[in-house]
Amino acid sequence: MKTRFVMISVVVLVSHICFSQDVILYKNGTEERCKVIEVTPSQVKYKKEDNPDGPVYTTYKSAIQIIRYANGNEDVFSIPKTSTVAPIVSTPVVEKKEEDIFYEPLKFSGPRIGFTIVGKGEAADKIRERGKTPFVMQFGWQFETRVFTMKSGATALIEFIPLIAGIEQGMFLPSFNGMFGIRGKKGNEFAIGPNLSLTGAGLALAVGTSFHTENIYFPINFAVVPSVSRRSSEYNSNTGTTRDVSVHTGVRVSFLVGFNTRKR
Repeated sequence: MKTRFVMISVVVLVSHICFSQDVILYKNGTEERCKVIEVTPSQVKYKKEDNPDGPVYTTYKSAIQIIRYANGNEDVFSIPKTSTVAPIVSTPVVEKKEEDIFYEPLKFSGPRIGFTIVGKGEAADKIRERGKTPFVMQFGWQFETRVFTMKSGATALIEFIPLIAGIEQGMFLPSFNGMFGIRGKKGNEFAIGPNLSLTGAGLALAVGTSFHTENIYFPINFAVVPSVSRRSSEYNSNTGTTRDVSVHTGVRVSFLVGFNTRKR
């Protein structure tokens, strides 16, 4: 009787040892001691350790990390990757201070057309001596550099404007104007600078405005060159003598229009 009991105990112990040799390790960290019955492409079938004669259980391979078998082999289905998350570094945002003045010279150029009225004086007298009228057309070109632009929208200007007048009357009256000015946000501008012509050097004053569409600007300007007084010698043919006199060049008033485009 005793021998029979020992044999039964040995068989049960051996069966228990043999059955509990398989271990399923799940991805969530839990494990199942069992006897693996079948492994399919998507599932694993097994019997539980504490109920070897019970039903067959099924679990999905996607939930399993490793199966360790009794013979020492392993099936590795998925090794969780270590997620390395870079620490979030709070970088202080430095607010960029908006500059009050933008130093980016911009160059524009374009044609000019208009007219000039020559007031009474030396210039008008020379024109009349040729049998012409002191109302002359002007043709030329404007070269403009916007030196800088302020936050308010005002722009500093340097302009060079060569002109030719009187062509419509068969005359060639060149003049050169160098202007330094300021243009407001709304396009109104004022400029001043030297004027060189056949009557000599003078000072030019100009006011105007401009409007634009797309990248084309349309300026409208009025310019005045005040009369310049200078000393000259006058010969009197009746007396055969000369005398010093004051000569006035005559005021010149001009109206000019045109267009400007930016030079690339």
